[in-house]
Amino acid sequence: MGWRYPRRLPFALTALTVAESDSAAGSLATGETVLVRVSHYWPPLGGPNCARFVDGECLSRMSSGEAWQDWVERAIACPSEWEFGTRVVVSGREWVCMDRGGAIVYEEDGIPWVDMLTPQPLFPHGTIVEASLIHP
Repeated sequence: MGWRYPRRLPFALTALTVAESDSAAGSLATGETVLVRVSHYWPPLGGPNCARFVDGECLSRMSSGEAWQDWVERAIACPSEWEFGTRVVVSGREWVCMDRGGAIVYEEDGIPWVDMLTPQPLFPHGTIVEASLIHP
């Protein structure tokens, strides 16, 4: 029996939204400061959230080879230019780059997408936030 959550409705913001993010992470928030465009994904929904969805269950692993179930609320899909294990601190919360995705790319404005592994979005889709990158 798999996870049961309502399906996410896709939407996009038409205006550029920049959210402030004073870091409560303290010493964790050292490193390169960048802007990122956030979204979230939830493998139990199937579709673009899971590459191998069988009988209502996501059987895929993340691009790093790790089981997504072990990284809920901690993993983030990052652009391929960032190494697996890169820590990404957003709004005082630390994520670890463990996955990739076809839409997780740098946009023409130079701001990359990141995709948080969470059942519910923490920000509206496409919100631009400040993040600290801590490379392995």
